[in-house]
Amino acid sequence: MSGPQGTFVRFGSSGDGYPYREMKLYGAQREIEAISLNLGLLPATFTENTRSLAISKVSSVIGCDILELGRMAARVVDFLDLKLPEFDVLAHFERAIHKCPSFTGISNGTKETYLSRIGFYWSAW
Repeated sequence: MSGPQGTFVRFGSSGDGYPYREMKLYGAQREIEAISLNLGLLPATFTENTRSLAISKVSSVIGCDILELGRMAARVVDFLDLKLPEFDVLAHFERAIHKCPSFTGISNGTKETYLSRIGFYWSAW
């Protein structure tokens, strides 16, 4: 080394004396805890609750676009080779038709007609 005597350069650490990796892990853990708290995922309720979260709610808490969040989730599923349970699109669509306030003015017969048509087209797909 050609630097002045007594100069020490430390590799692999941040200015706080902690290794860079530990600082990144600590920051990520704090961020995950903050997001989990905002979504209401406390450790006690997380083990009891098996319901899924709406992607729009998660994206608003995280602060990213819904499409980008979906892409990120797909990458994680592919990378970890997760086997997710089947997703019944028709059952969720039927629930949305019956529960959505926008459809309260439509008669039940009309709703059932729409659902049967969608089911026919979906099964033909």
